[in-house]
Amino acid sequence: MKVPVSCGVLLLLGLGPVVGSEAVAEKEVPRVTVTVDPRVELMCIIFRLAGNPEYCQGKVPSYVRDVDRHFGPFRNHAVVALARKLRETRWVSYDAVMSMAVHVTDAVSLQERVPFSPQPASLDARWTPESAREFLGLARTFVVETKFAEFLGRHESLYQVGIQRMRKLLDKEAHLEWFDRFFGPRHGAEFHVVLGLLNIGSYGVHCTDPNGRETLYSITGVWSVDFRGLPKFGAHVVPTIVHEITHSYTNPLVDRFAEPLQKPGEILFPYVADAMRKQAYSGWKTLMYESLVRACGLRYALAIGGPAAMQKAAAYESSRSFHWVGELAEVLGEYDKDPREYEDLAAFFPRIIAFFEDYAKNVDAKLGAIKAEKEHYFGPNAEGYLGFYRQKGIPLAPVVVRFQTRRADP
Repeated sequence: MKVPVSCGVLLLLGLGPVVGSEAVAEKEVPRVTVTVDPRVELMCIIFRLAGNPEYCQGKVPSYVRDVDRHFGPFRNHAVVALARKLRETRWVSYDAVMSMAVHVTDAVSLQERVPFSPQPASLDARWTPESAREFLGLARTFVVETKFAEFLGRHESLYQVGIQRMRKLLDKEAHLEWFDRFFGPRHGAEFHVVLGLLNIGSYGVHCTDPNGRETLYSITGVWSVDFRGLPKFGAHVVPTIVHEITHSYTNPLVDRFAEPLQKPGEILFPYVADAMRKQAYSGWKTLMYESLVRACGLRYALAIGGPAAMQKAAAYESSRSFHWVGELAEVLGEYDKDPREYEDLAAFFPRIIAFFEDYAKNVDAKLGAIKAEKEHYFGPNAEGYLGFYRQKGIPLAPVVVRFQTRRADP
């Protein structure tokens, strides 16, 4: 069974969440909308101007040129200065930027889609209610002063090319009905594949509104263009979309069971620290997020492509230094069978914890030959030290000490 996919259309008047045509209702199959979302484009542009490298690698030449020409004179705008500060002091970057995008109502009023106090669990913790509100206040003036709406309007035809091509790919290649089968139905949830024209990375974020309605996003970068410089997407993009949507299912479980996962995570991380940091994964918790989401991705590969596809995917994950993901996917096979013995993945989670605990106990035998670069941060800007400040409230820069270790010869 294929997932109904609708095509997103920019709602330029309100610059709000994009809307799409209604899809035919199918029992227990989520509707997926492909969009270009003004909120996402706005955040990408601001953080591009701020110098965040992950938003300075756009691959659509004409769009990148137009963005720099139109918004370049505003590089010293107050919201851009604040974005730089937030990156330096709170590490606001990557998915934290996209998390903010989906937590506002639209790209003009920039109101809180869900109250920020108390901070919603779905809003990235690198934001605080105070910093988020200050940022949004300045962003409102940026939208007006830069004539952001006019810029979007001039590029609607480009957006539509990307939307139509992604929709065609998903219609042909994606099996997103797998999510309900593997994780269980999320009644009333909406799924959006959002194209990020300035992104080459992809992010999985979600938001639950005050009425309990859940919206899941795979914000997918455009990293390939055709001979005319227009976005194009191959079948290899589908696993990335699956990966990012899966984050919205699995990250909350890692958060829920963080306490028993921390010790094995802290044991495993030093063995692959250098490789992880090159992928912008900074600590044990991110390692756990990525390990679980990638193991679920292997289950998707098995369900859709069979054992050979799963084996190929496992080899790829090992090349990214997630050496244990293949074994974890095999453990998930105890959960992923018919008939199901577990109500949901949360009920199965003690088995996942036991896997990591056992792997950590035997890590030298499994990974001992791998050199591990350890990187220690002595200062406030490292993960877990965001509360450290000088007496006058000025954040201190971290001191980084790097050294390598390996298992001693017997």
